[in-house]
Amino acid sequence: MNYLFICGSITPTYCGIGKYVNKVISCFPSSVNVFYLANKEQSEYNQFDETVTKKYTVIESNLRKMSLKSLVELYKLTKKIKPEIVNIQHQTFAKNYFDSIFNLIVKLANPKTKTINTIHEFEHFGKLGKVRLALAGLFSNKILFSDPRQEKLYNIFTRNFFKNKTKVTIIGNNVNNQLTSYELNYEPSSPNNSVLNLGYHGFIQPAKGVFELLEALNNYNGEFKLYILGEFKPLLNYETKSEVIEYQQKCLNLINSNQKLKKNVIITGDIDPSSQQFKQILEQVDLLVFPFQDYCTMRRSSFFGALLASNSLAFSSYKEGISEKELQVFQGISNTFESILDFLNKFHILDNSSKQEIYKQQLSFKNNLANNESERERIKQDLF
Repeated sequence: MNYLFICGSITPTYCGIGKYVNKVISCFPSSVNVFYLANKEQSEYNQFDETVTKKYTVIESNLRKMSLKSLVELYKLTKKIKPEIVNIQHQTFAKNYFDSIFNLIVKLANPKTKTINTIHEFEHFGKLGKVRLALAGLFSNKILFSDPRQEKLYNIFTRNFFKNKTKVTIIGNNVNNQLTSYELNYEPSSPNNSVLNLGYHGFIQPAKGVFELLEALNNYNGEFKLYILGEFKPLLNYETKSEVIEYQQKCLNLINSNQKLKKNVIITGDIDPSSQQFKQILEQVDLLVFPFQDYCTMRRSSFFGALLASNSLAFSSYKEGISEKELQVFQGISNTFESILDFLNKFHILDNSSKQEIYKQQLSFKNNLANNESERERIKQDLF
């Protein structure tokens, strides 16, 4: 059978959707002929991503430009290859207002084609962006979402008009690294627990809660080191790029204006999550903290990348009804600096046997995540 992906991003860009599509394709049977329609202009290349796959045929187009030409190209391509299934990946930060009618173009070219739309983000779009994604439900056979919250908000916005088509899919980890074998007896890297060694990995932008983490540490009375494995510059062409730049500068201003933060916050910059250097930095970390402002869900690939490369405990902003139930083992903080500060104070005096019990539960999750055969089966089920 012929299968067509439409996604503006393609590996090796920083955009996680390109990596996700690559992972999805690796789950497909060899009998499937995969075509990948991607944007011709890829300006956000990740120098560390050397992922190469021979499992699909790449076709370039001007997907991000609002032109009749790009729609005609899609129509002709669908006519030519006659795909049984077309999967359209709607990018989180793409400024493309044509992808809402890709389903229609596909159906006009080949009415028998099944169309599946994958929406990675809905909550943070403006009204026009939400309308665009709502229209994607037209002529769609199935609409997949990255987490339960995105599905819920989409159905509220569309007044449940497409509810019978919607479903939450698994995004998960997009880094091809193996879980290191660890002993069940968790031992922090600081023998006397006098210094709290923390780590954060991912993009630096408002939804990640880095500023709240810095505020908490600014008010924390104990000794600490914070390793930020991330870059203080926009790596993606965000729709809200100016807001991201302002946020990053706000974080840097707080670090540089406070002697304690300036001394104890180590910014490593962008590092390949599957590299030995990434793992070596995380060997110094006892505690991974991810205070996501829109809560922890199974779509957080930066979270899972750090989790699999680290032997530390990890905590994030779990919220019932938004976060998947299996993520309960990482609950402990909310998305405010007061909550983070309260957690750090409690964690500092937590006895080692309690930490070992938490570690045992988290290790079980990590093993399931690393041995992802069930995830592969779920992906195939959702995308066919």
